[in-house]
Amino acid sequence: MPLDELMESFPQARDSLLTFGIPDLSGISLLNPDDRELLREQLRRSIELHEPRLSRVRVNLDAPREMERHLRFRVDAVLKVHPHRPPVTFDATLQLSSNVYKVQG
Repeated sequence: MPLDELMESFPQARDSLLTFGIPDLSGISLLNPDDRELLREQLRRSIELHEPRLSRVRVNLDAPREMERHLRFRVDAVLKVHPHRPPVTFDATLQLSSNVYKVQG
């Protein structure tokens, strides 16, 4: 049974550590707008689920260049620290060939 179907059988598992991170990216094309939107939403959801210090998470993907093998994106969110809630921004790069992230913020 595929993992997606198995997860549907156990709805509580969707929000557990079983879903930490993002799915395998080998089957997507960064040049395909639908794939890019799917990836953007997966990144946003993963951050919201697994980083409780952040709220109002937004992820924006930079437009890819034709032969690039990395993805640049920006995460905007609100940091939940008492008593303030400052906005935070992180610029990140995902190297697709190695799945290595570099985050600056």
